[in-house]
Amino acid sequence: MVRLVLHPCSASIGVFVFLGHETNADGVLKCADKAMYQAKAAGRNAIRYYVAD
Repeated sequence: MVRLVLHPCSASIGVFVFLGHETNADGVLKCADKAMYQAKAAGRNAIRYYVAD
């Protein structure tokens, strides 16, 4: 017998746009991570862009 299991999921996406060599890989990931947590705080299932202060 095959059993169908539904699993709802959502995505919170953080985006950081940068040019060339302005920052290293760790810096890019940190900025995108901050944006992702902003998306989660907004209620999940959202996209947020990181804007430098």
